[in-house]
Amino acid sequence: MLNLYLTMTNDSDVIQHQLLPEQVLKANSTCVVIDETGNPGQDSGSLYLDESRKTWVAVFLSGEDFATVTRELPLALEGLEHHTGGREFHLTDIYRGHKDFKEVSPELRLKIISFLAYIFSKYQFPILVQTLDKVEAKKFQSHSTDFNQKLGVLDLRKHDALALWMLLTNIQKQLMMKDSPPAYVVLDQQRWKDERAIDISRTVSNPSVFANKQIYSRNSTKFPAIQLADFAAFCLNRQQWLMSSKSITDFDREFLRIIGTANLNFINIPKLNIDMNLWQPSDYDFMRGVIDEDKGIKSR
Repeated sequence: MLNLYLTMTNDSDVIQHQLLPEQVLKANSTCVVIDETGNPGQDSGSLYLDESRKTWVAVFLSGEDFATVTRELPLALEGLEHHTGGREFHLTDIYRGHKDFKEVSPELRLKIISFLAYIFSKYQFPILVQTLDKVEAKKFQSHSTDFNQKLGVLDLRKHDALALWMLLTNIQKQLMMKDSPPAYVVLDQQRWKDERAIDISRTVSNPSVFANKQIYSRNSTKFPAIQLADFAAFCLNRQQWLMSSKSITDFDREFLRIIGTANLNFINIPKLNIDMNLWQPSDYDFMRGVIDEDKGIKSR
């Protein structure tokens, strides 16, 4: 039985607050960094990659891992700027050769991706994923009017907000299994502006596992650990897109090989080993259909 505490959002639920990495370090607490991804308005050709889908990705950093990331990542960013002019590991720009990476060779851009893949392979950060499109959201909303209401700061009538609520609920479950101080959960500034603290005491059932019963919104250049969530989110989204695409480039193939070496530690989605020489784009929908049927979900 799911208990939802339905309330309207108050202006005081979102306040200006500059969470600093030093505060998280002092607490020696888990830090969960979150980013979002999707391909709005683009037709993938797959029944399972609807253009409306929103994916939220959360990367868990233990107190020790967060200390390592906070110490080492700024040094890596200095190297990135020295060699490319880029000031952030923003995978969309690195992959496509846009903005600061416009004049950077494909070979060097792939080396940057390989560096990040190595970090994930070495540290095996746990990663949670929540994806929802308008098709799946309607199924939830048709089963219960609870999903047609506002829940604290999130309006569950919107599929992207519903997906974020599901992610926060799963994060809560993971944190409740740990005997550690409340975790700092930090989102890239997209849904909310930079330097914001968001009260979730009426959004989740056990807000005490979140530091100060809040989540935080920060700019990823000022809170660099968020860039790890950007990497995981981009890799997942791009891999799904390429695996359902009828035509991929040599660069795409090398990208797929590299992120395979990352061995991303997704804890709530299946992982399969495949032979790219035998893979066909139609295999993606077939595979997704089989997975859904195993879960008792009707395939599309």
